[in-house]
Amino acid sequence: MVERAVQSVLCQSHNSFEVLVVNDGSDGENEEAYQRLAEKYRGKVVFLDLDQTLSGHGQCYAVNVGAHHASGKFLGFLDDDDFWIDDTHLARVSNIIAASRGSVDVVLSNQQSCSNGDIRLGWLAGVEYYAREKLKADQFGAYEVTAKDLMSCGGFGHPNAMIVKHTLFDAIGGFDRHLRCQTDRDFYVRIVDKAKKIAYSPAVTAQHSVPDKSKSANVSTGTPDDIKLLARLYYQNKAIMFSEKREVRFAARKHKAYTLKRIARSRRLQHDYHTASHYAGQALMVDFSLKWLVYYMDTQVRCWFARSR
Repeated sequence: MVERAVQSVLCQSHNSFEVLVVNDGSDGENEEAYQRLAEKYRGKVVFLDLDQTLSGHGQCYAVNVGAHHASGKFLGFLDDDDFWIDDTHLARVSNIIAASRGSVDVVLSNQQSCSNGDIRLGWLAGVEYYAREKLKADQFGAYEVTAKDLMSCGGFGHPNAMIVKHTLFDAIGGFDRHLRCQTDRDFYVRIVDKAKKIAYSPAVTAQHSVPDKSKSANVSTGTPDDIKLLARLYYQNKAIMFSEKREVRFAARKHKAYTLKRIARSRRLQHDYHTASHYAGQALMVDFSLKWLVYYMDTQVRCWFARSR
């Protein structure tokens, strides 16, 4: 599937770009496939091979290495199983940046997700409805949006449908190499927080392949749900502590409360009432409500009965 991603870039009508593929320690058949691709696209694509490790360096490290070797003013990202579906994507982005008053730090667009053949619009659909109603588009159909706009609409922009200024990428430290999951959400929040000017295009430019949950061949499907939730807490706490924009911090607190509640419910379903009570109490402190107070007290009672048996 890597070749499909590469071809989706090489087919772009805009001809000023470079393509870098980072091979994170593939072996066996995968390594042979990469070598065939490197030979096939010699002179068109730069292949960067990382040293093999037991579990690879991880997506974040690999992307950061690619960005370090990239010479362009802007960066685009594609996972190996995703691809661009719009051959005019880069041309449109170039026009949006050129026509903008002032320097654009990031251009967001929509993506569609594919799960077992089922195609659905991606996670910025709410921004499109908001922009059409509240904002004025430029001649290329793009809108200038703020962090407040984006945080109020929910969802998040996937890196596959994001073009970021290289200097902004460097300023935030790229992808967080301490994360092995929830990396895309963390990157989006930090980009939105630090960007001074954001353009949003409603065009659907990329297709994201949703991993098959029945398989464990990648980080997304191989990571337990509770670990994913803990990773969310990590990046949400980072956003609360380090974000410069008030609306980003506010959204992070809101999402943190939601994550804490999900953990509490998950542990309660497993009859781990002590842990469930701990996280339910944290959620109550972050986002107090009478309904959740009742839930917390009920969990406490269940915890007490479980201990007394």
